[in-house]
Amino acid sequence: MEIDSWSLVGASVINAALGLVFWLASARLFPIADVGRASTMIAAATALASVSLLASGGFLERFLPVMRRVGQIRVVVWASVISASLAAITSTVYSLLPSSEALFVQSWHRPVFVTSVVILVLFSLYDSVLIGLQRGRWTAAKNVTHSVLKLLVVLLLAWCGMSLLGVEILLAWVIPAAVLVIVVQLFLVFSRARVFSGTESSAAAAPPLIDAARYYLISVGWLFSQILPALFLPLLVASIAGLESAAFFNISWVIVSASIMMMSALGGPFVARAADPNSDLAAATRSMITMTIGVSVVRFLGVAVAGPVALLFYGRPYFDQGWVLLVLMGVAHLIGGSAFLFGALSRVYARIGYPMMVQAMASVLVVTLVWWLLPTYGLLGVGIAYLIQDLLIFLVTIIPLTRILPRALKGQR
Repeated sequence: MEIDSWSLVGASVINAALGLVFWLASARLFPIADVGRASTMIAAATALASVSLLASGGFLERFLPVMRRVGQIRVVVWASVISASLAAITSTVYSLLPSSEALFVQSWHRPVFVTSVVILVLFSLYDSVLIGLQRGRWTAAKNVTHSVLKLLVVLLLAWCGMSLLGVEILLAWVIPAAVLVIVVQLFLVFSRARVFSGTESSAAAAPPLIDAARYYLISVGWLFSQILPALFLPLLVASIAGLESAAFFNISWVIVSASIMMMSALGGPFVARAADPNSDLAAATRSMITMTIGVSVVRFLGVAVAGPVALLFYGRPYFDQGWVLLVLMGVAHLIGGSAFLFGALSRVYARIGYPMMVQAMASVLVVTLVWWLLPTYGLLGVGIAYLIQDLLIFLVTIIPLTRILPRALKGQR
């Protein structure tokens, strides 16, 4: 578990660094308006891909360890088909919204966007498949490879002199993802006897079907709650403050997203290991506590201290507009460590109703606050909104955490 977790955390750090270089190259090689359009499209495509997963990722991480081999294969196939179909539907609807007209200025932009969302949903789904099969280090390798390839592709497209109003940046992001999706699919097909290793003893610990279905449905609500800000905030910034402000926001948000991914990387391997009835739950929980504390501190330093310095490489306007936002987000991330631990333990015990409701209310709150504060405070308002959100989440989850944590530390399932 620790090898997988630290591999994923390390990959998140590498991806963050390469992501900064990717957007630095984009900012230097393309007009600000094109960067704003492309970054908004990529943010929307990523959010729609997450929505289209319908919590399949978290479900696979939690229940693949307690399935027989045949069941593991079937659930992966069905999750892939359903997620790809939903991605096509949701992205098509999104591309037809009046608020998205500023993004799709050419008729062919919409089908490119829809195809991108389908590719990204499969790219994300296979992360959870590999983690649920306790192959998290392979997920780390896949994601680092994607970061390297997309940087090379954007440099190649810029060198070719393509001018597609920012869509070339989107293509640089998506084409390597499509290649890696095919690679993982082939790997799962030709190595299934070794990778899909569910046993009868593991399957004996699986919950009743009704409980698994309830977990999945609540996970869907939890997922939508988590995705809500990512889906609407880029559009709010672009529509209220303009495409240049969207570029400043989205470049800053690359650093924030890397921090979020770094913390999320800990959750999957822990849940997959702790859910396995043959694992040492107490030892896994102790490791999780240590890693959560360490990563929370690293997130604060990376976002609040190193983040503003990184913005200087993009140009003075990016720094002036984004540094205060990053400082506030770093503080918010430091506060959020305990809530993340509570959420991970809730997934292990399949009691996620309360964290789902907390996340739903918090997400509505942060979107509302951003909509209210953005016209007056600009990007600073986004940071204030998130800081308020994380403080409230901390207050309403700290007491439940003190109740569930001792049980896990005793190894009680």
